[in-house]
Amino acid sequence: MESNPAFYKSIAQQIEDVINEYKAKRLSEEEKLAKAKQLKDLITGIAKPNPDKYPKEFENKKTLLAIYDNLSDILGDLEVVDFEVIVTNLTLKFDEIYAEASKKPEWHKNRDVENEITSAMEDILWDTEDEYGIRVENKEKIYQTIRGIGISFYG
Repeated sequence: MESNPAFYKSIAQQIEDVINEYKAKRLSEEEKLAKAKQLKDLITGIAKPNPDKYPKEFENKKTLLAIYDNLSDILGDLEVVDFEVIVTNLTLKFDEIYAEASKKPEWHKNRDVENEITSAMEDILWDTEDEYGIRVENKEKIYQTIRGIGISFYG
């Protein structure tokens, strides 16, 4: 996954867990190596992430997977019944914003285009807050993270 901070954060946590379990003698040498191979396969793309984790329409779309992973991570503290629906809708809308913006020449270096993207994302987040009666924290982190993903995949 080219630019997916949440994916790499998850991998780092899983590596740390394997090391800790091994040190605590809860894993044998063989189990430790098997888990390390699974993680290597995920990192190199040989193995695919758990498909049940994502909406079906995201299948084989790395950009959507990356946006979804990171929004899930950033918005993880939201206590709302429709969490997956909210993250799915935001993912699709944010991806659409970047897909459209990327049609402009040198879009990722243009401050006006960046401001248009941020403004569109703000509007979507405000609409989501109103629709679900929630408060989205860390909006700046969302803009920065999704921008990095957008540039990585569309730039």
